[in-house]
Amino acid sequence: MSANELGVAAGSPSIQTTCFQTPCFQTQRRVEFRDTDAAGIVHFSAFFVYMEQAEHEMLRSLGLSVALRDQEGEIGWPRIAASCEFLCPARFEEILDVEVAVSRLGRKSVTYDVRFACGGTPVARGTMTSVCCRIRPGQPPEAIEIPEAFAQKLQSLGRADEAVYVV
Repeated sequence: MSANELGVAAGSPSIQTTCFQTPCFQTQRRVEFRDTDAAGIVHFSAFFVYMEQAEHEMLRSLGLSVALRDQEGEIGWPRIAASCEFLCPARFEEILDVEVAVSRLGRKSVTYDVRFACGGTPVARGTMTSVCCRIRPGQPPEAIEIPEAFAQKLQSLGRADEAVYVV
């Protein structure tokens, strides 16, 4: 079934308030053949790629990127944790609805909740945590405070039922 048959245009991301009972970013992706295993279902590792792609798409929708530069140089967002729970198989050519919300925004890190569904049926849910770091050639990443403008934009995708910006 195509995205148009589902009544939704594939690849048309948006900010909505229907998922997580709070504002979140929503997009879709079609399951590609390369993402499936010998049983014809999405291989578990593909969900980690899907989560990262959704994160990048969400950041772009806010005018942000994981590749930043300021007057002091490069800023990056190395992952410190990622997990995914698989609830129901997804198969080749199915359209996955993907939702991303900020579950925690700290001074130096951000945690995203990601949910996947197919035709309204939950498929998987995951989390990713990244730390804002100064990147200097030949040196290990150094954790720094999230730039204020970046943090303010991320706050728009936080849970309404809990404090999002943690000091």
